[in-house]
Amino acid sequence: MTPYHMAPAELEELRKKLKELLDSGHISQSKVPFGKVFTKMDLKKSYYQVQIAEGDEPKTTCVTCYYSLECLVMPFGLTNAPATFCMLMNKLFHQYLDQFVVIYLDDIVVYSNSMEHHVEHLCEVFKVLCDNDLWVKREKCSFAQPTVQFLGHTISHGEIRMDGDKVESIKNWEAPTKKNREWEWSDACQAAFERLKVVVMEEPGI
Repeated sequence: MTPYHMAPAELEELRKKLKELLDSGHISQSKVPFGKVFTKMDLKKSYYQVQIAEGDEPKTTCVTCYYSLECLVMPFGLTNAPATFCMLMNKLFHQYLDQFVVIYLDDIVVYSNSMEHHVEHLCEVFKVLCDNDLWVKREKCSFAQPTVQFLGHTISHGEIRMDGDKVESIKNWEAPTKKNREWEWSDACQAAFERLKVVVMEEPGI
């Protein structure tokens, strides 16, 4: 991961804080190497693989012009659905998180320092998925790659960068407009807008 750019005073403060935390035993230097091989997986119909607790089905009742229906699996749109699914995934993969697995909802990234270790790590991940009847979308998976796209970023060995397509999209942002209303957009506004785009696109400010 590329370190953040800091002013000299900020670097000095960071150095002091890190030394203080290291000396107190609250942190230690990481012994985990950066990943060199990556696999990204996307679960298939993820929310639908979580059953509604028996007896709670009536709480999900919705009425249509044809039927009154109850959900047997967790539907999209429930207030706590993302949090519930996130808690499930973190519980299932707890022992592997930040060791060789990173998860956000139904997106899973497996990273390893060698192909040999990567195969072992994938076997562990697939075992957890199979044991819990969770399945991936093969067409949305990328196996054993030197780089992967994850949450709008490109991840590779020792680097996390913003997705190039998203950077280009920001670069091409047009000035805001309002329909059917006068809109005062001065040169100063445009200059500030261009500066904002530059700040958003610059690494590591994204």
